[in-house]
Amino acid sequence: MNIQRATSADSNSVRYLVNLHIAAFPGFFLTSLGPRFLSHLYKNYLSSSACICLVARNSEDLNAHPVGVAVVIANPSTFYKGLLKTQGIKFFFCALPSLLRNPGIVVKKLASALFYKGDANEDVDTSNAVLLSTISVSPDAQGLGVGRKLLEGIEQFAQQSKFDFIYLTTDRDGNAAVNTFYLRNGYALDAVLSKSGNRFMNRYIKKLGV
Repeated sequence: MNIQRATSADSNSVRYLVNLHIAAFPGFFLTSLGPRFLSHLYKNYLSSSACICLVARNSEDLNAHPVGVAVVIANPSTFYKGLLKTQGIKFFFCALPSLLRNPGIVVKKLASALFYKGDANEDVDTSNAVLLSTISVSPDAQGLGVGRKLLEGIEQFAQQSKFDFIYLTTDRDGNAAVNTFYLRNGYALDAVLSKSGNRFMNRYIKKLGV
């Protein structure tokens, strides 16, 4: 398994990562916003110095299509505020087709996404931590250890950059396999967050350098 940091935001690189996201998260809200919205989001992930974007390939050939991607963000509140300020209108128009199909739900969730701050723990200093924003694995590569290798790569990069810990959120209910995955890889349950629509999210933390 070849794990490399991705930095190129060219159209081909973005397209592969968007296709991975769509395949890994069918039916999820971000996926429902469509390829244009996701393309713009991943282009910003790849081009921002605040983000570490790792891709996994089954081959040493760097031209091979990735089978997994993981993104962590330093200071996500500042990152997403910057996106809202400079590109909020573009994100809105990218999401417009989905908005027209289901305006009530999309407006509410899109506003929440654009004002997202990373669900940091108010009781814990996250100024020197990174948020694991997304980890996507191709359905064809499930069970091959791709997710674990991506986590290891992300943790290595974060530790080399002297971050204290990684944190993330994931659905509490109907999501047993994902929750078990993080627990098995050394992430500790920090809190359960209540979201709108009677949705509950587990927040996990993994300390680095211990």
